[in-house]
Amino acid sequence: MPASPQAPDRSMEHVKDHVGLPIADILENISQTGANRVFVDYLQRTTPESQYLVGDAHDADCAIVACSGAWLERCGYGEAEVIGRGCRHLQGPETCARAVAAMGEAMGRDGQCATSLINYHADGSKFQNDFILVPLTSRDSTAARYYMSVHAAEPALDWSLAPPVPAQSPEARVRTFSETLSPAAATRSPPAGLRVPV
Repeated sequence: MPASPQAPDRSMEHVKDHVGLPIADILENISQTGANRVFVDYLQRTTPESQYLVGDAHDADCAIVACSGAWLERCGYGEAEVIGRGCRHLQGPETCARAVAAMGEAMGRDGQCATSLINYHADGSKFQNDFILVPLTSRDSTAARYYMSVHAAEPALDWSLAPPVPAQSPEARVRTFSETLSPAAATRSPPAGLRVPV
């Protein structure tokens, strides 16, 4: 009797679609409950088209520790050009400095934000980078261990987390999103020495 065909090994697909710190290591370091649950689910269900970054919240520049192959392809950078550095290399003349500062402010209070920036591919051409940025809290505390950004219209993630963004300043959009998800986090004062991630 011939052997029945085996289902494809999904873990092998993750190897080529994900670079940097393995997803299992990220999941081991973060809480699996609360607001993290949505993003834990997301990381466990990524597809080859998923575009995401994971940055080290303990690093002053929020250095990228992992990302998807689809994000690298979209931006035109290689793994060695991305892992271990922040996202400043994506900025250029038309990147809104106020939106970048508002993201840093949200991160300074372990908050979330949704934003849209003009960023630049490795070849210097610009693109619209729409994403959400969320803290992934540590397993041992309520402090952020990583920051995760999910880019573009992502079917694997429930985008209902992000409220409609009215036409307003970048700072107001970040504040509105953060307050909608976490009123307590939005009212805390940011610590001295805010991190500016990109």
